[in-house]
Order: sequence, then structure tokens, then C-alpha cells
Amino acid sequence: MVDIFFIIYSLIIYITYPLGIFSVILAQYKIPTLIQYGKTLTTFKQKNTNPIMNILFNLQVNRKWFIHFYIISSVLSGLNSFFEYKYSDSNNLQITINNLYFIHSMRRLIETNFQNKKSIKTSYMNISHYLVGLWLYINFNYLQFYTKILPLIRNKNIIEKSVNPLLIILFLFLQYLQTIHHNHLRSLVKYSIPYKHLFKYVYSPHYFVEILIYLNLMIIDNFSMITILPFVWTLINLSVSAKNTENWYIQKFGIKKKDNINSNNKKSIIPFLI
Repeated sequence: MVDIFFIIYSLIIYITYPLGIFSVILAQYKIPTLIQYGKTLTTFKQKNTNPIMNILFNLQVNRKWFIHFYIISSVLSGLNSFFEYKYSDSNNLQITINNLYFIHSMRRLIETNFQNKKSIKTSYMNISHYLVGLWLYINFNYLQFYTKILPLIRNKNIIEKSVNPLLIILFLFLQYLQTIHHNHLRSLVKYSIPYKHLFKYVYSPHYFVEILIYLNLMIIDNFSMITILPFVWTLINLSVSAKNTENWYIQKFGIKKKDNINSNNKKSIIPFLI
């Protein structure tokens, strides 16, 4: 009998992730507008390009649609958590990666909703960026469902190891750390230079913390393939976005790369390294 769940799992792991990672790298060098959004988004222009392709490259959606990622992820991770507890041994209830991802998704949902209400100026992202975002959050939750929830539903004896309390504390601290950087961005006059906290060292510390969150989840999940791939994807995708952000600040405000006064030798995303 064909197992449709396994087929979907295989497609995600062996096809969509490698293809997605390759596409981000290719787009950065060939068609960067596909992975830009907000202030870094530029219009795609190329001579002798098919007009239909030009339309597709410039097809944009409101950046406020970011909230759709977190609505979907909150629902899916919430359902994963519910079914995990429903089908688990009631005498062995514990905090799981699904619970933590639900916390992460809900926090981002609340933050994004608040940001959308406060935002006056409309900004955009390419539709490809939006679709990839939906793909990421849906497949992360699906992989958790397939490997952790479905076996429970099928009455297979799965023993989930307890999460190290220190890793839970670290996860919650990273949630707080990302929140204070998002709050600082929201407190600024639109498109001015952020200067507090890790912004002293990198242009996109909120991206850096997002990478650390996925690294933390990967460690919690014992370096499983279903968390290694999302971590690698997040590392590459946000590193590219951070580089675009750095370039935008340098061009917008005339920051000189080696000017200690203006730039403090900031890096793109990882303090003192990249």
C-alpha cells in the first residue's frame, strides 16, 4: 500500500530543501529581487527579457502578509502539540519541540500583528518570497507531524526523550532576545539606523537570533535531519537577507566599510565574523 505521508516526507527532505537552498544562492547572484523584501526590494529590470517573465519577477504582495506564515505555523504546531499529548502516555507528559515551536510561532504572530497595526507605509515582497515562507513553516510542522505524531496515532511505541531544561531556558532567552531587537526596530523613525543591543555589532541581529533559535531546536532534536535542513535553510536564507540589508544601509546612509566612527566595523549577521 502506498504511504502518501512517506511520499510527502521524502519530497520535502530530498527534493524541496536541496532545490530551495540552491535557488536562494542562484537568485542572490542572478535575480536578487526574488528574495528581497521591504526596504531592500528593488524592481527587476533586464534588457531583452520576455515581458511575461518581467511581470512574474515584479509580482509583489504586501509585506504585511508575513503574518500568514505565523498564523499557519501557530495552528499547525498547536495541532501537533495537541495530538502529541492526546496520543502520548499520560504518565510521561513533557515539554517537546512542538510545544516550543508553538511558542515561537505565537510570539511572532503577536509581534507581526502589532507591527502591521502600527505600520503606516506599505512595503512589499516578491510573491516567490511569500510562497517560500509558506513552504518553510508548513513543511517544518509537517516533518514534526510525520516523525513524532503519526507514529503515535498508528500506535507505534515512540519514546520521546525529555528536553534538557537548560536548552528550554536558552530557547526562551532567544525568544526574548529577538523580541527586544524587533521592538527596537519598531521604535525607530522609518528607515533610520538601529543602534541598540546587538545592532552595535551587526546590521541584522534579529536574523542572527532566528538562526540561533533553529540551531537550538536542532540540538534539542538531537541533530535529526528534520531539524538540520531547516537550520541550514535559515542560515543561508537569512545570511543572504542580512547582506542585502547591510548593502542597503551602506548605500542609504553613505556608510564607509572601514569607517570606525560610522559603521563600527559592523558585520552583516554574525558578530565579529560575517
